[in-house]
Formats: sequence, structure tokens, C-alpha cells
Amino acid sequence: MHRLDRDSAADLCVAYVRGHSWVDSVVLGADTADQVRDQARLVALPALTPEQIARVRDELPAGSADLIDPARWRH
Repeated sequence: MHRLDRDSAADLCVAYVRGHSWVDSVVLGADTADQVRDQARLVALPALTPEQIARVRDELPAGSADLIDPARWRH
């Protein structure tokens, strides 16, 4: 995270998704007003560049379908 000038995992995740040219919007969940404010701050930060996205792909393993597919999450 720090090598990409990101403050947190949430910051990295939001910037990663927003960095893809084919992404038009991002859906984030929140339970409190503080979480909404924090997420608004994250969305206002710069997205990752294509080079940074490639670096993340190279350095972080892909998650399993159970992890990355919300339809598989237990409710």
C-alpha cells in the first residue's frame, strides 16, 4: 500500500477499481455517517494509474470466487 502512496487497504481497493477505464461507478456500503464521509474522501482521491494496477496484479494474489463474488457471501 505504501509503495503506491495509499493510506489503507480501503484506499487501495477503491483506487484500484476506479483506475479501470471500463468502470463507470462503484458501490460502497456503510452503516454510519462517519463511514460515508470516509468513503467520500476515498472516492475523491486519485485512482490508480494503469501501471499501478499492473503492479497490484503482479504483487497480490487473486482472491477466490468466494471472496470476490458478493453473491457467494453469507448473509
